[in-house]
Amino acid sequence: MQSFFGLFVLSTVAGWAASQDKLLRAVLDIASGEPQVFVRETVTLRCNIPGNLLDPWRYLWFKDGAPIRQYSSLVDTYTLTALLPMQSGNYSCQGTMITDYGSLLSAPSQPLRIDVEVGRVILQAPPQPLLINSSVTLACRVRRNPLLMEVVFYKDGTELQRGPHPKLHLHDLMLQDKGAYWCRATWGHMSTWKSSQSVAVQISVIDGLTEPVIEVLSDSPVLLDHRLVLRCQVQINIPRPGLHLRYYFLRNGQRLGLATSRNTLTIPQATLQHSGQYQCKVAVQGLSLTKLSNTLPVEVVAVSESSGELF
Repeated sequence: MQSFFGLFVLSTVAGWAASQDKLLRAVLDIASGEPQVFVRETVTLRCNIPGNLLDPWRYLWFKDGAPIRQYSSLVDTYTLTALLPMQSGNYSCQGTMITDYGSLLSAPSQPLRIDVEVGRVILQAPPQPLLINSSVTLACRVRRNPLLMEVVFYKDGTELQRGPHPKLHLHDLMLQDKGAYWCRATWGHMSTWKSSQSVAVQISVIDGLTEPVIEVLSDSPVLLDHRLVLRCQVQINIPRPGLHLRYYFLRNGQRLGLATSRNTLTIPQATLQHSGQYQCKVAVQGLSLTKLSNTLPVEVVAVSESSGELF
C-alpha cells in the first residue's frame, strides 16, 4: 500500500508538471532604467515566472544566450551597473527549482535588448515588439540632461515632430508604424549651441493575437458516422504571464456549445447535418481581445453499401 501511494504521488506530480508546462515560461522586464542608456548608467532587470508554487524559484541569467554567471540566485532581479558598450546585448532569464520529486526548469524568457550608447543623444523606446492598438512614448535624451532648445523626431527619414518637447507620443499603433526612428536635439546657452542626433532605433509592431486558422484533422471527405475533428491554430504575442485563451467553434455562424480552453472540437459520429461552414473564435481571457478565423467548408458524405461510392 505504501509503495502504491508513492507511485500515485509521483505520477500526480509528473502530470501536474506536464499540465503546467505551457505556463512555466519566464518573463523578463525592466525594473528600473531604460533599454537604451548612456555609458556608466544602470539598468535593473526583473525575472518573473507565473504560477503559485510552494518552493521558491532560483534564477539564471544569460547574455546573448551565454550564462552571465555559473550559479543561480534566489533574487529575481539582476542589476547592470556602470554599463559599458560591450555590455550591449540580448538578455534573458530562466527559473530552476529543486523539489522533493526532482528538478523543475522553466522555459527561458524572450530576450530583452539593452543598448549602451557612447554618443551625446539617445532615443529611448520601450522593449520590442510593441502591440497593435497600444500607445508608446519615445524620448529624446541628451547626456547630462541640458536644457533643450529644439528636438526633431524622424521615422525612415521623414520628419514627424519639431519643437521643444523631448517626447513623441504614438497612439493606436498600426503595423505601418514600424520602422527606423531617431531624433536630433539642439541645446546650449547664450551663444554656444550644440546639436547632435541619436542612433536609429528599430520599432517593431505586431498583432497581440494572430489570425486564427481552422483546419480539419480527420480524413477528408468526412464520412457519415465517422469522427470529425477540427483544430483552431493561433498564437498569442502578449508578453504577460497568466494569460489564457478561450476557444469558440461556430457552424454557419451559430456557436457550438460553450467556450473552452481546448483548441479542438471533436464530433464522435458525424451526420449529414454536421456539414456546413465552420469557423473558430479566440478570446484572451481578461482582455477585450478576440479574433475570428477563416471560414472552412466541411461536407459529411455517406457511402453506398452496395457500390462503395460516395453520395
